[in-house]
Amino acid sequence: MKKWLLIGLLVIVAVGGTIISTKIISTKKQTNEFYAFREYLDKEYFPLLEDTRKHISKAGETTDAFARSDWYVLENGLEENYELNRRLDTAREKIINKDVKYEDTLALKKNILNSITQNKEVLKTVEIYNGIDDVLIYDDLFSKEVDKLSKNIDEMNRILGKYYE
Repeated sequence: MKKWLLIGLLVIVAVGGTIISTKIISTKKQTNEFYAFREYLDKEYFPLLEDTRKHISKAGETTDAFARSDWYVLENGLEENYELNRRLDTAREKIINKDVKYEDTLALKKNILNSITQNKEVLKTVEIYNGIDDVLIYDDLFSKEVDKLSKNIDEMNRILGKYYE
């Protein structure tokens, strides 16, 4: 009887050890994938996000249609807008092709792709409504687009916060 009890206890310990070690290995793989994707974003996406933020800030600082038009045409706002759009398209393609499989990394990837789309929408608003005389229309559209982008970036920071506390 003691023999069978000992064998049963050993089986339970072995199965428990296997389950725990499998969970630890899976968590380690998930964490490694997340950090690797974050390092990739540090090189490929976050500098672009900062450049886009600076451009959007410049566009938001102009208070009237003439000043905004002057900045956009004479101070290279137009060229910068086109260059940022091109870089965002390139980043989107690279990120889409990046293979990730764990939940948090997939959520971050989806969030980054949404951020790219929202950045492009803000840049489109700046481009289309650049010379519009009605500052209120521009300000309203611009504010709405920037608010969406800000919420998305807050979500990105929440996801990143799970691993960087």
